[in-house]
Amino acid sequence: MLTDSRPERWWMLLTDILEKAIRCAYLTASIQDYVLLSLEILSKYSKLNVDHKKKIHENIQRILKGQIPFGDQKLSPNVLQAAVIQWQPKLQAEPVHLSLDLGNIVSCVETKARFMQASYEVDQNLTVEVYIKCTSPLPLTFSKVSVAINSPSYNSEFAVDDTNLGPDSLQFNTDEVKRFVIEFVPDSNDVNNEIQIGAINLVMGNTEQSSLDLKFNPLSSQSSTPPDLLHFKYCPQQLDFDNILPLPSTLLIPRHSKLEIGLEYAIPALLGEWFEIKICINNEESHGVKDMKVEVNLGKDETISLTEFSTNPSGIPEKLPIALKLPSALQRREKCCGSFYLRSHKIVENMIEVRISYSLDRDKPVISIKTETIIVPVVKPFDISTKFLSTLMEEVTQFYVGEEVGVMPTLRCHSPWPIIIETTSIEFSTPFKSTENNVVSHLANMKLGNKEVGVELFLAVCEKSSLSNVTVGQYVVKWRRENGLSATSQLTVVGYACEWIPLELKMIAPAHGLVRTPLLINYHLYNRSQQLLQLDVAMEASEAFMYAGYKQFNVSVLPESEKTIQYNLYPLIAGSVALPKLVLTIPENTGEIPGLRQDELKSLVDRSLPTHLYVMPQAKGAPTIPDIVKPRRLAKIK
Repeated sequence: MLTDSRPERWWMLLTDILEKAIRCAYLTASIQDYVLLSLEILSKYSKLNVDHKKKIHENIQRILKGQIPFGDQKLSPNVLQAAVIQWQPKLQAEPVHLSLDLGNIVSCVETKARFMQASYEVDQNLTVEVYIKCTSPLPLTFSKVSVAINSPSYNSEFAVDDTNLGPDSLQFNTDEVKRFVIEFVPDSNDVNNEIQIGAINLVMGNTEQSSLDLKFNPLSSQSSTPPDLLHFKYCPQQLDFDNILPLPSTLLIPRHSKLEIGLEYAIPALLGEWFEIKICINNEESHGVKDMKVEVNLGKDETISLTEFSTNPSGIPEKLPIALKLPSALQRREKCCGSFYLRSHKIVENMIEVRISYSLDRDKPVISIKTETIIVPVVKPFDISTKFLSTLMEEVTQFYVGEEVGVMPTLRCHSPWPIIIETTSIEFSTPFKSTENNVVSHLANMKLGNKEVGVELFLAVCEKSSLSNVTVGQYVVKWRRENGLSATSQLTVVGYACEWIPLELKMIAPAHGLVRTPLLINYHLYNRSQQLLQLDVAMEASEAFMYAGYKQFNVSVLPESEKTIQYNLYPLIAGSVALPKLVLTIPENTGEIPGLRQDELKSLVDRSLPTHLYVMPQAKGAPTIPDIVKPRRLAKIK
């Protein structure tokens, strides 16, 4: 019934129950229950008269002195005598030391506690204010005021410093409110954790005789005054206990570091490069620092597998977090610098955390932490695309065994920073091989700006047929940004299917001709098969040329041998002139030639033979050199 009467504020009913309960506690010699009920009866909410409360107050003092409390006069002498017999062994055997939880009763003592700040830095002393109000009609005296502090690292009790207390500081009269301040040093291991006030402890008596340790819950307010009436009770002569708001917890945060951190980097980073980030630390603390550690980590776990880190310019990947190789101690105003490198293998946005931990070099070392966050986006340095060209510089979509093909990689720069192409190379895979004696990089030492394009050409031949697309090889580009570290990008070049045909066709002609000057053209037909090839050859007429040679005839090419057909052409007009067209057909009376159809033969002619020749006009007389042009000595071409 007591638990129901307290929250409902049925004070008369509560008083009657308390009076009967304390009588029972006395008769059973239950010291703990008797003291708890006594402290509740002494409160202002109990409706017993003052004389009765004086007897209860006196009995508490007798218990603290090890004496038997006086019984209720309403009880018969025999009952009182039996109760005294039960009290004697409990009080005379040894001093009484009780720990009482007053969180669930309406006590004659009300307490509140609060931290002075919602957060403290780790090098600051934590300050707790304790407010105590006595509602007993008779004075109460305590011997100790303390608070229990709970944190992840420890649970400790901190008391009010006795040196700051006067002789009557812990003595309370009716409705008197007093304020006490407790300071303590936090544990540095509790950084970023919450520190809580676990309990408010008041001790009555002393350890030599008997004592009562009264524990109050800082989260529960003992005031039963309606909130609407609080402002009517304000008294400027004493502390406004009812309007004090408890703050039972605070956050321990790292101290504000005075290290100056300078970061030098040029974003965005380029895909595949070792991107350098330079960090400079300047000690602006009032003391030197020691045990300094600088660690680098990724803020997003999903990018860990896509990004590598290193403290070495040579680019040896290291496990996260990486520790920078910097001095562990810095004097005041001293500065140090270092670098770390990262390389991303995918287009991501890296969130990098730089964490600096150190201790101040002073009598009371304090661990300090400084963090910096760096956002590094990653972009492609360039795109690589590949085309395949015939010997006539026309794009092809099919490979043929033994026919030379041009592999043309194209680099299109997307980097906002100029890129230096150090060198390029192509490593052909079987069945491809290079037809050049000395393969050189045509893009070596070239600088490409944003949206600029670099192109080069490699000649190769496929030596084996394949129904599926053939892997041509690996195209390797070694590059760097200006003043950056070298990086290597690699592309697997995949081509087309490769077919085998028994005939190879080439034309040998001069680079250009002259009007009305004969020129010789040779057509070479090579038979790759193991059987005789018979073809009909025809030369179509052209208005731009006269020619000497058979207009139409039959040719036979022996197995693995070559046949040469010659024509003398006589150009009639100047310019880029269409050549007479050579037409090859399979004779009707000839059986099927393995690997060679008429459409393939036509395609072979179209991709192997040039269609035009540049013809220069004849010079009329010796040209005169203007006077403003000075004659120069011409080098002799061997």
